[in-house]
Amino acid sequence: MCSGGAVARAFAGTDIGLILVDNSPGDGAADVVRRAAPDATIIANVSNRGYAAAVNQAFEITEAELVLLVNPDVRRISGSFDDVLGAFGDPSVGAVVTQLVNVAGEVQPHCIRAPR
Repeated sequence: MCSGGAVARAFAGTDIGLILVDNSPGDGAADVVRRAAPDATIIANVSNRGYAAAVNQAFEITEAELVLLVNPDVRRISGSFDDVLGAFGDPSVGAVVTQLVNVAGEVQPHCIRAPR
């Protein structure tokens, strides 16, 4: 499976729904996901529509209260999914942002500003 999907299931559990928006037609990612996770929903774009458009496509078809966005290049998620769920127990929380660490172990900037 593309690493992002496997990592998401390892982090949040196997009962989660998995949606792949394939923005790179012809690279084989959709086929890999179909074999590894036959229950996954696949949206195969004919061209790369961009990250935001792909995320919006997934949001349009999900009925989930909580969505975990994971890029295919993510190799590991540390921490506890229960901690993420707990953060949403506070009615003022609308998003949880991660700390991104690159393969060298360095914190990698990835947000222009934190959501409010």
